[in-house]
Formats: sequence, structure tokens, C-alpha cells
Amino acid sequence: ITDHNSAGWIDTMRTASVGSSVTILPGVEITTPEGHILALFPIDHSADVIADFLVAVGIPRAQHGRKETISTDHAEDIIRKVDGAGGVAIAAHANEKNSGLLQVKGQFKMRVVPMSELAALEFTKQADIDRFSAGKVSADYPPKPCVQSSDSHSLAEIGRRTTFLKMHEPSLNGIRQAFMDHE
Repeated sequence: ITDHNSAGWIDTMRTASVGSSVTILPGVEITTPEGHILALFPIDHSADVIADFLVAVGIPRAQHGRKETISTDHAEDIIRKVDGAGGVAIAAHANEKNSGLLQVKGQFKMRVVPMSELAALEFTKQADIDRFSAGKVSADYPPKPCVQSSDSHSLAEIGRRTTFLKMHEPSLNGIRQAFMDHE
């Protein structure tokens, strides 16, 4: 679960998951000038550390949780900073018209998609996943790990789309390993 420009949900979800089989990976969906980036962090990352990260990428504390807030850092810089902070960066709903990185015109997407720091692309349609993960889009786009998720904005939408990842135990490192062997 990630929220727009906020890590405020993390402690509540951690408390709610105690005694269950649910693993909470803290993260945030960051709104950049070019589109949304999902930033996932190790299990032990605190909400405060992620809130500080948001401030560092240009989202003031008073703006946390507001979907319309846009970071002052650009997508490429945020992707690098997520990776540098030990996280995993995913292009959220990459093909969506108003918030997907692949909708930006020009050379931007040809620079961003191949970035090694961009761990995966998230899509809502299986056809997009099939094309991008197989490298069948164009010679400019090498095969890239892809995920499908709910992109829920209500409780009823949670779980409507899922991705299964093979890993020894739920962890950020497990996600990284699954992306490295995405075929």
C-alpha cells in the first residue's frame, strides 16, 4: 500500500498487521512533474525517514498527503534518489494519460525506461505488461520488469489487480531479486 506524497499510513498498517501473515513494505507514491513514481523501502524503514525523504525531493511537510502536490525534483532525479536510499523505484501506472511517465512527449521516456535505477513499470493492462516485459515495444526499450496492481482509490478496489512474485520470504530484497529474473 502506498499513498500519494505521504508516509502517514505506515505505522497504522504496521500495527494492524501484527499477528497476521501480512508483511508491510513501507513506501510512497511520489508525484513528479513528469508522472508518478512508486518508492518502496526496506521493511524497517520508518515513516519519519520516508517523510524526510519526501521533503528532500521537494514535497514540503505541509503538503504531504495531497495528491495534487508536485515535487520540485524531476522523475529521473527521484528515481536515482530512491535507489540511492536503498529503495526500489517503479513507474506508477506508466501508461495512464495524466500521470504516467510514458505519456511525457519527447526523448524523456527513452532516457527513463532503460535506467537501471528504475526497477519496473506498473501497468493496469496485461497487454502492456506482455509487450514491455518481452521488449517488444521498440528497439529503444529493452525488456523491463512489469507489475500490475490495484491503483486503488477506495477499499473496494484493493486487490482487483495483482502481481505474484516468487521469493523466499516477503522483503524488498525479494522484490529486487524477482525483478532481476522477471522472465
